[in-house]
Order: sequence, then structure tokens, then C-alpha cells
Amino acid sequence: MDLIDVNAVLGPLPHYRSRLAGPAAVLAEMERLGITEAWVRHSYALAYDPLEGNRETAVLVRDEPRFRGVWVMTPLMYEEFGGRDALLRELAAGDFAALTACPAEHAFSLELWNAAPIYEMAVETGLPLLLDLSRGLAPTQVLEHVHEAAGAYPEAQFILLSISYRLLRMLIPLLRQRPNVHVDISNFDTFRGVEALVEAVGPRQLLYGSQLPFFEPGMPLGRLIYADITAADRELIAHGNARRLLAGRRLYGGV
Repeated sequence: MDLIDVNAVLGPLPHYRSRLAGPAAVLAEMERLGITEAWVRHSYALAYDPLEGNRETAVLVRDEPRFRGVWVMTPLMYEEFGGRDALLRELAAGDFAALTACPAEHAFSLELWNAAPIYEMAVETGLPLLLDLSRGLAPTQVLEHVHEAAGAYPEAQFILLSISYRLLRMLIPLLRQRPNVHVDISNFDTFRGVEALVEAVGPRQLLYGSQLPFFEPGMPLGRLIYADITAADRELIAHGNARRLLAGRRLYGGV
């Protein structure tokens, strides 16, 4: 089964030790589990400097075709990244697969008044926007902000990472009302949770993610392999939905 992991971090991690922190170790783990491609963010972009971390990501992606880069955004992206044209050139040159915002680490709000430039860039580039709910955020508040943003920017594609099954009472209505919102199954650790989501909203808004290197990637893989769903639904979650989202990219090197 072709498997795309949309939720991985590379680089040294402050206050956290993992046997999978280095690219070689992550690649070996991917090989062990049959993960053919991983969308990666660099830890420098999360915990140090977004621009330097994004450039480290570009180096990793250039040297390893099984990695696809994720560019970390901020509301002041043009000031911090050298202007709009410079930003678009770096995105195109690095062949980035997705964008992400880190409001907990970088101290900003996902509400429209603050984060609209990020959502507008997601629309302009056609890159999906990853939002990680594992990092010090109030998840119910994030879902409210995503509901608002996904309605205001229906062309943008949102992917919620590391979401808990405990949010089902908000998550299912959100997915039903906002078809441009997606979730990974990395933290959906409940009995028949994948089945419940497929039954409630269908398979097209679900993706495989692992939370490498923080968690054992075999856990969400097991949920997917043994889920009582059709083979076609399993393939969509494993790789089909991720490839469909990638197909919407609009990046041009000659900006």
C-alpha cells in the first residue's frame, strides 16, 4: 500500500529526545513501515527562526526525494521572509508540498483579523495549510477559527493534524459543513474511530499522519490497516487524498 505521511518533523528538538530525530533514522523508520513519502517541517522553523528553518527544510527535500517540504508561515510573512516575490520564489524553488502555521510557538491568533495573510497565501499557491493541534493550543477554539477561515476562504485546503477523538462532537459538524477541511489520523486513538469518521463524513477528508518523531508511527498505520472500511476508502486515506491535495499546487519559479 502506497503511504504518504502528512505529519512529520525533522531536526533537533528542544526538551525532547527521540531515536528518530535525524533524517537517516526517520528514513529507516519509513522504510520499516512502508511509508513512501513524508511531508516534513524542520524543528528550527518551529522553535528557532521560521525563515532559517524553512531553508533547512528545503535542503532536506532537495537531498531526499522521499521528503516533501512544509513551509512554516507567520501573519507578518512578507516582513519576515523578504517580501512577497522572494517568498514565492523560495516556495517554488524548494518544491514545497504544503504550508503550516504555528500559532502556539510563534504567538499569534488564527482568527481572520490576524491570520488572513496566511489563508490568502494558501489560496494563491494552492498549497494545503497544516494546523497542528498537539502544540499548546485550545483545540475547541482552533476548530472555531478554522470553521470561520474555511468558510471565508473556500478555495483554501486545511489539514488538522494530531486531532483527538474527544473532539468528535465538533469535528464531525465541521467536516460536514466545510469540505475543504481535512484531518490526519495520527492521534485518533479510539476504538473504531476511523470507521466512525468514514461513516459520518466519508473518506475524502481523512489522511494518514504519524507525528514522527514524537510517537510510534505504527499506531495510526495499524488503525488504517485494520479499519473495517473498503479497500478503496483505505487507499484514499493512505495516499489518494494527499495526492489530490498536491495536485492543486500553483507554484511558479519565475515570480
